[in-house]
Amino acid sequence: MKLILSLFILVGAFVASWKYYFWEPSDFSKDSLAYHLKISPQIKAFPLWEPSSEPLFKYFTGDGVKQTTVAMMYNSNLSKRDLVHRIEDLGLTCRISSQVVFCTRNHNISIILTSSLGSTDVIVDVTFIGMEVNS
Repeated sequence: MKLILSLFILVGAFVASWKYYFWEPSDFSKDSLAYHLKISPQIKAFPLWEPSSEPLFKYFTGDGVKQTTVAMMYNSNLSKRDLVHRIEDLGLTCRISSQVVFCTRNHNISIILTSSLGSTDVIVDVTFIGMEVNS
């Protein structure tokens, strides 16, 4: 009986770890289980600039040699100009066009700023590439 129980626990642990490894949650917030399990401290510490909406996260596991990617999106009350100054203070380089601002640093963080029609808010879309989970 102990052998069967041990085998059952072992198989259950294997299935749970397999499901966790391949789990790619989408559109989750800071108060979700996915945020606490999948988002690294580096990403959790990344600043939010006057958000007017709760940030939502997406988690993508890399295939093969691709690195894990986490995307965070929220609306900000700041203007694109004010956001660019704050982003550049973090060491990112920004390219500005009439509709979109694209900022990047070392191929591991990119930020895209856009505006939605009929809104004064700026959409902040941050992508983190290769920042290990809970490292």
